Amino acid sequence: MNTLYPIARQNFLTGQLNWTNNDIRIALFDNTVNYTPTHTTIGQVGTPISLGSTILNRTATNGMAAGSPTVYNGLTNPVEVAVAVLYRSTDGLLIAYMDQVNGFTFLPTGADYTLSPGGTNGAYFSL
Repeated sequence: MNTLYPIARQNFLTGQLNWTNNDIRIALFDNTVNYTPTHTTIGQVGTPISLGSTILNRTATNGMAAGSPTVYNGLTNPVEVAVAVLYRSTDGLLIAYMDQVNGFTFLPTGADYTLSPGGTNGAYFSL
């Protein structure tokens, strides 16, 4: 399931979350993590395999939240990566839960891994 968290919808609608101006990142998790709509911050989701780096070149056009692919350098973990969670890094505010990602699941063996937006027109999600 790929979906926006309710807290993100609320913050987008009230102008408290800005896709193009906030520091947005993608954390990676194993398959023990599940979508819980009442979660509001990244710390409630679980222990991440990687907190990721800032998504660069973010745009918001026609309701599509797009950006450059995110690279995870030298990613290693004894358990497969199965979930990606978008969040605002300044306060951990959750944005989107994604477990239907091209290339998931995979066992990180120390190589670099690139997560590319898979939505329409290179979007991570749409409103």
